[in-house]
Amino acid sequence: MSKLLKAGLLCLGIGALIWLVTLWQWQTAGRDVSGADIVGQLFVLPVVLTAVLLLAVWGVARLRVDAAKPVALKARPVSADQPAAVATDDRRLSVAVVQAVVRLSAGDTPEQVLSQIRSGDVRPGLDPELQDLDGAPVFTARMPELDVVALRQAWPSDVGDRVVRALTLLQAPADQLLERVLMLAEDWPVDEALARPSMTVDHPAHLSGMSIAATTGVRRCPTLPRLTVRLALPSSWTEAEREHASAWLRMRCADLPSPALHVHALDQADGLWALLDQQTLQWSREGRAQWCLVLVADSAIDEHEVERRQAVGELFTGVHQTGRIPGEAAAGLLLATPHWPGLDAQTPPPARLYRPVRLRRDKSADAAGRVGAAVLQNAMAQALTVCTALPGDLLQVVADGDHRASRTAEVFEALQGLAPQLDPMLSVTRVGEACGDLGLAGALVPVVLATSLAQQDDAAGVTLAVLVQATHERVALALTPWTWAPSPAPAKT
Repeated sequence: MSKLLKAGLLCLGIGALIWLVTLWQWQTAGRDVSGADIVGQLFVLPVVLTAVLLLAVWGVARLRVDAAKPVALKARPVSADQPAAVATDDRRLSVAVVQAVVRLSAGDTPEQVLSQIRSGDVRPGLDPELQDLDGAPVFTARMPELDVVALRQAWPSDVGDRVVRALTLLQAPADQLLERVLMLAEDWPVDEALARPSMTVDHPAHLSGMSIAATTGVRRCPTLPRLTVRLALPSSWTEAEREHASAWLRMRCADLPSPALHVHALDQADGLWALLDQQTLQWSREGRAQWCLVLVADSAIDEHEVERRQAVGELFTGVHQTGRIPGEAAAGLLLATPHWPGLDAQTPPPARLYRPVRLRRDKSADAAGRVGAAVLQNAMAQALTVCTALPGDLLQVVADGDHRASRTAEVFEALQGLAPQLDPMLSVTRVGEACGDLGLAGALVPVVLATSLAQQDDAAGVTLAVLVQATHERVALALTPWTWAPSPAPAKT
């Protein structure tokens, strides 16, 4: 139906309604109606109201279109005393991924997870403890043999099982990253004129089972950048549960030199990348060495969560196979600015992570009919442009997509449209297919695995991490080896 016809029908409907109300009022009041009243009430008023309504609809549509467009940031003028990195295009800013860690049902290291997913040996199975509302066993991707007893006993009963499981999962990855933080702090160049013997302290173990596995000292040099620690939590956790998580984070970071701790309650995975993107921009403006530890964990292995999902039609069952399979995971990244001292000497070398591309679909991926991959393909293409790469430089795609045909088709179609030389069956790793729905942890897990691919010795191109679990939001991130250089563009004939 054309827009003109719709506008005409709208005007007709408004006019008919005004005529009925106006004529009824005149007849009831016995009013002597003048010609001006007839023209104003029966003709001018319907036209004016229709025009106002059409303008309002047009304005809302324009706002939605503008909100879906990627933000185009203007280059800022650079002063002579600022580092050269700030002078580059804002869209091409990058950070170094010094270390990436993960823990989920497919393994405890990125390499093990990639191997297990590609071999097909890991799949969700019937959960031994959970049942749906009909008494049937539920498919889950439960972390095997996860010991939650210590944390369960330490916390009150009003803290849900999903919270206890999530933070128990996060303990080992957090300790690995905190140990790496201490190592980088030890390697930080010390200004001998400012250093003091008292600034070297031994790192103690604290609280058996929850201590950081490190025995080296930390030189608290005055020039050492302050560490920013960000813990992302699902917004569905209660305020009391978030307070317990904050206390848990403070305890684990107690021996770090004055970290800046932030706890973020987020609804969607792309919200975390909005925060980190702003951080990247701030780092580029400040132009000095900085670092950040990012942690996230989530679990849907919980009786109440299973009941909630089934009640709203989001649970995978034998009769509802388009639902999601509950999973759980924890992941973390240690990020630093590209001019952090000694990055080139790190083993393995860091991966280079470029700014995320965040777009929004105008139609839900869960809607009936063909989903379409135009938005995701656009996001992936922009991610390659951000790192000055060509489609021929793309080697691998790591997605959070699961068993649902809508997500699989979207990722495969987007890759075929962008890089037809790649075989989707060999070039795409779908984490959710083996590990279920990772919730908020899905924001980092694909990036962690893509980092591992970019750090391999034979890596010579771009790895894309894409997020497609949400109904509308799509995120694409490009990662490359630290010393990788893009292929030259083909000469025009």
